[in-house]
Amino acid sequence: MNRIKQAAKYIYKNPTAPGAKALSALAAVLEKNVPYSLGELNELSSEEFDLAIGMIKDWCVEGHDLYKRCMLECAEKDQLSHTLGTLTATVRKRDAELADSERKFREAFDLVDNGLVQVDAEGRLVIVNRRFCEMLGYARDALIGRLLSDFVHPDDRDAESFYPIADGDGSLPVTSRERRYLRQDGSLLCAQGSGVVIPGVDGQPPYSLCSVEDVSRHHTAQETLKSLNESLRAIVETSPLAIYAINPAGIVTLWNSAAERLFGIKCSEILGSSLPWVTGAGGDAIRDLREKILAGNSVHDIQVAWKRGGRTPREISMSAAPLRGSGDTIVGILITCTDITDIKATSQALEVQLHFMRELLEVIPNPIFYRGAGGRYIGFNRAWEEFFGVRREDWIGKTPGDKYGGGNAARFEIAEAEVLLSGKTAAAEEVIVDAAGVDRHIVKQISRFTSPNGTPAGIIGVLTDITAFKQAEEALRASE
Repeated sequence: MNRIKQAAKYIYKNPTAPGAKALSALAAVLEKNVPYSLGELNELSSEEFDLAIGMIKDWCVEGHDLYKRCMLECAEKDQLSHTLGTLTATVRKRDAELADSERKFREAFDLVDNGLVQVDAEGRLVIVNRRFCEMLGYARDALIGRLLSDFVHPDDRDAESFYPIADGDGSLPVTSRERRYLRQDGSLLCAQGSGVVIPGVDGQPPYSLCSVEDVSRHHTAQETLKSLNESLRAIVETSPLAIYAINPAGIVTLWNSAAERLFGIKCSEILGSSLPWVTGAGGDAIRDLREKILAGNSVHDIQVAWKRGGRTPREISMSAAPLRGSGDTIVGILITCTDITDIKATSQALEVQLHFMRELLEVIPNPIFYRGAGGRYIGFNRAWEEFFGVRREDWIGKTPGDKYGGGNAARFEIAEAEVLLSGKTAAAEEVIVDAAGVDRHIVKQISRFTSPNGTPAGIIGVLTDITAFKQAEEALRASE
């Protein structure tokens, strides 16, 4: 009994001893699977007690080792759990980042102004952006899974692959080609397509990324420009004006048919050459004029004389302006020339005739006036000035009302209006006061003159002084 108490005391009084602590841990782990409980030790014989004590000691040693192993496993499990937790958080973070990156990619994919598509190895559309849908007029769902070649004009479907093929060294070039695409409404879309192959990863098949740029406006602009150039070329060729152009170095780049006729030089002879008059007399003046135009100035109606070989000298009116290219850069000079020889001759003849008529009017002794259709005086001769003692400059632009006033002016205007409308000549005797204040008997004859197109332009009036005749008539009557 004392030994049992001693054993019990050893266990209960030394709970922190390695054996006792190990036994408690072992009992907890093995669900108290101990051969003997401590309460049963009171009923053991001396031999059984010694056996139990031995077993307890053995279990204490083994329990202590197992406890250490359990604690080590628990620590490893805790570390493993922490590692798994960290890995899980990292994976979740990477998944979130990947989802955010994919979202941003799709948003950017849709914001691009060109059509963008992803095509699988069989040529089927996997991803299409908003712009590509708008270009073809289809909803996104109607395009996904379809062959890209289904939307290409049949004449543009050839043996050549739509997608780039890897070179011998494994590089993947970017291909670019213009094709016509079929819109949903049946119209055609001209587009420039570019594509590149993206190699597959981990045995996955490659796919292609393709960009489709709408070049319809470019084609329309090109056609418009071509039509405009053709129109301009036709205008230049059919123009009665001699038109030619030179580059900044003075080399002829344009020479129309009128220039051939005016200068007597064929286009094939001068195109690509310098102008012949630049090297002759007056060449310095021509070069100075060219530099002025290349500086951005324009010139108008420069009159020059031209003679070549045995041809008759001609008078030419020349105008020139700079030709501008992209960026407002001056790339040449455009010159237009008109043969004014006949015009100048006609003008000179008209000037001579006009001068003669003016001189004739000035030497006529009868006072003469002429008024416009609006009733204002537009001219007088010298006899008119002397008869009335006025200067013609003081009366040009005025009306009869300014001179005569009252009823006389109205009477004159009515008579002249009738002549202006009828075209007939009218004559009437009147008494007017001359420059000396003397009453003069005159015969006033008025006629209409017309413009070159035949419309009434004004009135010409001639005054004939018959005062002496009237005085002689009265003297004769008095003598009778």
